Amino acid sequence: MAVKLSYRVSMPKLWRHPDYDTFYALWQEGPKRRRKALCMPGSRRATKDPKLAQKLFTQFTRRLMAGQVAAIKTGHTVSFGAFKKEFLDYVETNRSEGTFLAYKQGMDKASSCWGDTTDVNQINTRHLDKLGTDLFRAGLAPATVNKHYRHVKAALKKAAKWEYIDHAIDFPKPVKEPKSIRYIPKEHMARIMAHIDEPEFYDFCTLSCYLGLRNGEALRLTLADVDNPPDYLRIVPLQKNRKESRVPINATARDTLSRCMARAREKKRQKLFRWKCRTHMGQKFKLAVRAAGFEHYRFHDLRHTFASYLAMGGANLQAIQELMRHESMASTLIYSKLSPDHLKAASEQFCLTLGPMPLPTGTDE
Repeated sequence: MAVKLSYRVSMPKLWRHPDYDTFYALWQEGPKRRRKALCMPGSRRATKDPKLAQKLFTQFTRRLMAGQVAAIKTGHTVSFGAFKKEFLDYVETNRSEGTFLAYKQGMDKASSCWGDTTDVNQINTRHLDKLGTDLFRAGLAPATVNKHYRHVKAALKKAAKWEYIDHAIDFPKPVKEPKSIRYIPKEHMARIMAHIDEPEFYDFCTLSCYLGLRNGEALRLTLADVDNPPDYLRIVPLQKNRKESRVPINATARDTLSRCMARAREKKRQKLFRWKCRTHMGQKFKLAVRAAGFEHYRFHDLRHTFASYLAMGGANLQAIQELMRHESMASTLIYSKLSPDHLKAASEQFCLTLGPMPLPTGTDE
């Protein structure tokens, strides 16, 4: 077989990911180091089987030497559909399931707007403007538009690093989002909860609301997280670079946790709740919201409700920050506008601290 390997391309080597134990082919193309997941046809997940990896690596090496692997800087055109598949393969292998789903939603929106046959190297600001227009015409909220836009933008930046794009893209600025806090008034909350018939899901929503838990945080709770330490609930982060946090268990949360623990022990499981998918939980809550006669509430608003009522009850902003586990006070300050009385209270406290000044002894002229 005649070797057609370019002088710019090195011979590949078999590489095993140290964190995921998945196998890849690594090779050098000019100054660029490239990587290809070794997976079975029709699969997007790199194999962990050493024997299968060696077989796939041998097949890949033959294709690379025969010049059947597209080079980056040879003018080879890559369609958006092909790039999307390669990029999502990379995300699924190296990121969490939730991150993969978020990227997939954004890339699917871009596919519907631009078409899978569009050359990636031809994508420019006009394409991104058209994507934003289509998303708004679909009735999506500004926050949702920005979310899809962020993931598509990150994908295109990765395409530039992979040298599929040889020009700079002037990315438009994100859409301005309203800064109002969307919390659920207690009257509306009572109506929504009245339309939840499933006891376990009722406890899931109650615990999330009364402790300000995120959707994924509640799903990851186990029996070992309760009273760790006593009277505190341990929150285990999904990201490896995040630290564990703990929130105090209030009276309502204690009653709810007792039911959840009894249910988990009865089912002989370690997790407090049986579900795994955050999207599914959001959809279940949305059904209850619509059954109660509302449309605009979402599951994350339970967390906003927790912080909002703390602020309206006069809680200290630093206490709210710690209970919400915000890294920055800037995230907590958005709730301060819900409690205008705290400004008046602070002003009155100043008067009490300084005390009255003595009146002048002279007379007015």
